[in-house]
Amino acid sequence: GIKIVQQIAILMGCAVLPHLKGLVEIVKDSLEDDNQKVKIITALALAALAEAAAPYGIESFAVVLKPICNGIKKHKGKTLAAFLKAIGYIIPLMDPDNARIHTEEVMVVVIKQFITTDDEMKKIVLKVVKQAVGTEGVTPAYIKDDILVPFFRSFWITKMALDRRNYKQLVDTTVELANKAG
Repeated sequence: GIKIVQQIAILMGCAVLPHLKGLVEIVKDSLEDDNQKVKIITALALAALAEAAAPYGIESFAVVLKPICNGIKKHKGKTLAAFLKAIGYIIPLMDPDNARIHTEEVMVVVIKQFITTDDEMKKIVLKVVKQAVGTEGVTPAYIKDDILVPFFRSFWITKMALDRRNYKQLVDTTVELANKAG
């Protein structure tokens, strides 16, 4: 069922908007399931729904914000990557004040993941940073004070710059940081 919700979001795009609240309600309880794979597919389904609904529909995601934020704090590995991907697509839907609050909360975990060796996690971390700092409400001062130094220390190294899988996302994220930081 959850995989079907994800595919509906991918295939229908913005046409999911009238059904968004119901689709989120269908999958929300699975975020706290005992099975790790169920949690992962649920977070990915929510990410797909948020991506399809952008820039609308934040009201529909209110019921899953707390479980996602709690999941980000307690999970590791692929589960954490899925939860980060979900919040990365939900934050841009928020009003500026909530976007700032959730970005600061999530960035604590994201910055810790800067040093990961997992390539898939690096891609997701770069994408989340790009999405989060690109939202209104995230201040240039916050970016300069809390994100830039660890970002450049972890990502702008020879290995990352030469890595063909990640360099495009690295450049895009750096451009977004530069535009926002000023």
